[in-house]
Amino acid sequence: MADSKPLPKPTATSQILTAVLTAGAGWAAQKLVRTVWARRAGSAPKNAADPNVSAVAAVVFAAVAAAVGAMAQRAATRGAEKVAARIHAPGADTVESTLRDASSTEL
Repeated sequence: MADSKPLPKPTATSQILTAVLTAGAGWAAQKLVRTVWARRAGSAPKNAADPNVSAVAAVVFAAVAAAVGAMAQRAATRGAEKVAARIHAPGADTVESTLRDASSTEL
């Protein structure tokens, strides 16, 4: 087994970006699954608790929704990490340095 580096401690920026992007990606994934399901099945997905819904349809919809949601969450997390790395890259202007510079200048 190859030695792996320990993961860096997430910054506050990356945690906030991850939360925001994950929520947005989850919403978009839900809309995507419902739209595709409605087009392919001919009707919008029904409530799984409805006795008229077959067990197969409920399980397939749940599996597809979970898979798309997991992929969206993974993409959002990676995207947030990349953006946070750019923000905190050496030589990059950070919010803190911009605020510090702005407060030190006289108007």
